[in-house]
Amino acid sequence: MTLLWPGLTQVWRRGSWTALAVAVAAGGTLNAALLATLVWRDLLPEEVRNALWLVIGVIWAAGGFYSAFCESGVPPHRRLEPAEDSFPKAIAEYLKGNWYEAERALATLLRQDVRDVPARLLLVSLLRRTGRLEEAGRQLDTLARFEAADSWQPEMDRERQQIQYSQSSEPEAPEGLRPAA
Repeated sequence: MTLLWPGLTQVWRRGSWTALAVAVAAGGTLNAALLATLVWRDLLPEEVRNALWLVIGVIWAAGGFYSAFCESGVPPHRRLEPAEDSFPKAIAEYLKGNWYEAERALATLLRQDVRDVPARLLLVSLLRRTGRLEEAGRQLDTLARFEAADSWQPEMDRERQQIQYSQSSEPEAPEGLRPAA
């Protein structure tokens, strides 16, 4: 049913602000067309009203097709059973220093949902710790494009600083970047 309103699917599933703007604009345009057609008929000439309805129809159809297209590649969010959830396993392996096992668990999580921000951020940290700094930087760039990552910005900034520090030849880490005892 959410496909029937332009932008509503992305608002409902992802909380997208851009999609909210599209949905509100679609509603405003529809209200304006209804008012110009049913209430203030003399406000616009009939040709303009007809063109407005045609534009609304095209926008509505394009919005529905776009939403369907975007959602076709997104796996349905399903509730993971504790035995299936790979994130606790990934954290446990990461903390033990078992990089290979942690990376496998994170890869499984990211195959299920490419927009899993905590899993991708843990992957960035793992890649940085294993010396794969360029790959960690690319993962951070990917992460920065997700709207859900906005609340993780301080952690992302810290990872980026640590990657830059690792790439530099400074003998001592700045105070905020020193590892905890």
